[in-house]
Amino acid sequence: LGYSMRWTETKDIEIVSPAVTAGEDDAYNIASIKAQVTWDTRNDIFFPSAGYRNFLAAEVADRVIGSEINLVRFSAGSRYFRPLTKKMIFGIRYSTGLALPVRNQVTIPLAERFFNGGENTVRSFEESMLGPLDVAGNPVGGMAFNVINVELRRRITSKIVLSLFTDFGNVSPNRSTAEKGEPPYTDRSQLIETTLKEYFQDFRSAVGIGIQYLLPVGPVRLDFAINPDPRQERYEERYNFHFSVGMAF
Repeated sequence: LGYSMRWTETKDIEIVSPAVTAGEDDAYNIASIKAQVTWDTRNDIFFPSAGYRNFLAAEVADRVIGSEINLVRFSAGSRYFRPLTKKMIFGIRYSTGLALPVRNQVTIPLAERFFNGGENTVRSFEESMLGPLDVAGNPVGGMAFNVINVELRRRITSKIVLSLFTDFGNVSPNRSTAEKGEPPYTDRSQLIETTLKEYFQDFRSAVGIGIQYLLPVGPVRLDFAINPDPRQERYEERYNFHFSVGMAF
């Protein structure tokens, strides 16, 4: 359980449609109270081969506690690992989040939204590029998201691991008002209704292969992912490479 206060200022935003950002703040103070419970039985933090980690969190930002924006945010996730053989591990992860404006807040600022796509979510997309876009193709995030990752990992040597994976994920609302040719949200209830309606819609996917080199502070990882259904109207790539430190989950 904790209380936090921070100052946020967004700069050099390349969004070209005012319909996306209407009613938002680009500089604000956010103060929130957050409660989280976590249950972790994994046998290793950096490269687990057995166990699970579950968490559930709720956060409230409100003017009563010193915040300039008002929202409630929920997040939850579970990851599970099971050894299939001495060298092969099965892993699965599900993560979700939901953020909603409250009081007089019509929408949620860009920096407080959820984004999807990239090295630790759906790997067939570049970072943050899965989900709502403005008319120029820049990501604008959403009020909710889902991510599902499934991996089969096999040790080749004591330091080298190969993995096969598939990813699924979405962002809600699935499209920005600019993409749909509609005016910006002026009613909080309309945004909430659309977010909940599209919460489990428009999932995108990835299939791929990765290689990891295990270090004492975590693995160095290279993933190659294919988008089975790239959408030409959104200029989506057929495949993507991601180089990073740490496992995807």
